[in-house]
Amino acid sequence: MTYAKLAAAGLALLGIVCFTVQNSSRTTDLSLDLYVGAWRLVDPAPIPMLMWGSFALGALAAWLYNFRKSITLSRRVRQLEQEMALAGRTASTTHAASSSSPATTADKPRKDTKDADGWA
Repeated sequence: MTYAKLAAAGLALLGIVCFTVQNSSRTTDLSLDLYVGAWRLVDPAPIPMLMWGSFALGALAAWLYNFRKSITLSRRVRQLEQEMALAGRTASTTHAASSSSPATTADKPRKDTKDADGWA
């Protein structure tokens, strides 16, 4: 499986290099007209530079979004852990107490109590 991933990454890199080399001499004029003001680059910009610049900006935006989300989630986990500590419980004792409670006849039919690893 790792060789397949490595081969796929190598093919993607080869495609990137081929695109960059093939289009390195191509340029385009860039302008922005907002009807209030208009701007234009003095020199034409190479197409590969525009492609990689836009890819980098998109990757940066996605990374910043995920970074913010991970910070929010880690704060929520910390808050929940503090609430459990104030209640006098820990995650391991709560899990053990909930999984070891016997089922009564009024409960649903008892399922296998082993988890995915085969441990009870």
